[in-house]
Amino acid sequence: MESKKVEAVLSVLSFFQIFNCPLTRSEIYQGVFGEADLEFTWNDLSVVLEDLLNKDVLVNESGLYALNIDRPPSALESRLKYQATFYLKAKRARRWAFFMSLFPGVRGVAVVNSVGFKLPSDNADIDFLIITDEKSLYISRLLVTFFLKIFGLRPTKQNQKDKICTSFWLSEKNLNLEKIAYSDNDVYLYYWLLNVYPLYDQADYWERWQSANFWLKNRLPNSHFRANIKKIQFGILARFWKRLGEIFFTHRFWNNWAKKLQYRFFSSDIKELMNKDTRVIVNDEMLKFHTVDNRQKYFDLYQENLKNSLNKYRYVAKEN
Repeated sequence: MESKKVEAVLSVLSFFQIFNCPLTRSEIYQGVFGEADLEFTWNDLSVVLEDLLNKDVLVNESGLYALNIDRPPSALESRLKYQATFYLKAKRARRWAFFMSLFPGVRGVAVVNSVGFKLPSDNADIDFLIITDEKSLYISRLLVTFFLKIFGLRPTKQNQKDKICTSFWLSEKNLNLEKIAYSDNDVYLYYWLLNVYPLYDQADYWERWQSANFWLKNRLPNSHFRANIKKIQFGILARFWKRLGEIFFTHRFWNNWAKKLQYRFFSSDIKELMNKDTRVIVNDEMLKFHTVDNRQKYFDLYQENLKNSLNKYRYVAKEN
């Protein structure tokens, strides 16, 4: 048994074990973690899974695989609960994504974070990644956030359930996210990219986004980006409204005005962390407002799970 292939399987399971989320064979195959030259076939997966099950490193519950470590009694029950919550939040996300996509300059809207992973808790908010025209990053954000504020849709410290969080914006000129990696092995970013869930796409912007982030294959060699077949489509009235708004607002004058206005009202936390590292990024091509970044925490938990499972595998193999 090739050690690299065993580690590749244990790596993806170690990451999702953080969230007590067992995986199907297909999900494991897409998420195997290794170098770009790692050749990993479906037959390899079958052989590795059988070996890990025989050595009691993994458990298989109704076709869902997880590390055999201390965890709640039923990983299957946890996965089903996640799925039920996801469908409810995805329905709500699609409804509000339609309204956000009507605003001038908005070119792509996708669900990310816990809902993108399909692992949301009942009290979780709904996070979006929004791509804009190069001339409208700030004016698009201003109009969308004002709309969300007016209708009481933005999350607060007291109330986050089903609220709409738009803390990540990209200009069409800056779609490659490799440079925001927390470290050389930003495992959370890799799986985050794999689980971006597109809802609105104007003129194939998500194909451009996928091409810009094709480097992900260097870390997840079997991966392919998620595609939502039922992307939001505009009727005649919606297309007219969008076109009218862009005639008036998709100009650098309005974008520069919106930029100056928003800079004035950034919170003290945003101003303190702005462009210090990858948590808060504010420039003309990216707006990222994640004052709390758990990537290092997730990486440490991932490393611990992987180390323990590899040690168990090697110990059993040596005994045999």
